[in-house]
Amino acid sequence: MGWLRHGSFTSHLHGAALLCAAVAVAAFLASCGGRGSVAVETVPAVQQGFGLPLEPNLRAGDVILSDGTKVPAAGVRDITVDQIAVAVGVVYDPSGRRMVGLRQGRNLQWAPVSSPGYSMRFKQSKDDGSLNWAVVQRRRKSGWNVDSYYPAFNFAQSYQGAGLYDGGWYLPAVNELKTLYGARAAVGESLERVTGEPLELGWYWSSTMKKGASSYAYYIGAEEGFPVRANKGVRTLVLAVHSF
Repeated sequence: MGWLRHGSFTSHLHGAALLCAAVAVAAFLASCGGRGSVAVETVPAVQQGFGLPLEPNLRAGDVILSDGTKVPAAGVRDITVDQIAVAVGVVYDPSGRRMVGLRQGRNLQWAPVSSPGYSMRFKQSKDDGSLNWAVVQRRRKSGWNVDSYYPAFNFAQSYQGAGLYDGGWYLPAVNELKTLYGARAAVGESLERVTGEPLELGWYWSSTMKKGASSYAYYIGAEEGFPVRANKGVRTLVLAVHSF
């Protein structure tokens, strides 16, 4: 009997607690305007992995990190040592989703005079350097040595990033270099923040040959911004780019 009376008392207390809780919930919902759900405030993008999500607002000068995140160009002055350690490139074409690698090749020829590629004609693209590399590969011959026959191509295609962008780099086509020139201020500032080296003022090889002139290809000056044909044996600067 004592146990039954204690149980009845406990049941009354439990019921009272549930009633109070129900009243509190009803009052809270009423304070929310009678809605059955609570509005959640939208918060700005936060770091995911090493940096921020690529989208929205991808811009020239954004620093791409190896896990597919970014440091925005507007915040590149605050980039951390840890982020620099995993940086792989800088965006130069946001709409085309292309970036340029952090390291530059120097004193490299398009093709030495002694190589088959010096006098060989290739049907090439002005807009997509990855297609030009595919054309060069299809003309492979026995004893073919990309390192000695095509030094500029070799620098780009063997360029190593990291993480998601370890491979897939290529020598940019002439119009890709022109786009890069248009974004040179933002790209140069970010490169200097990450590597300590801005874009140089010299001439950069494109992967596009001069039509009708087998021993000439185009390069573009970082200061001038327009393509000029040059003998393939000229030694100059090289960049590697990547689509993402």
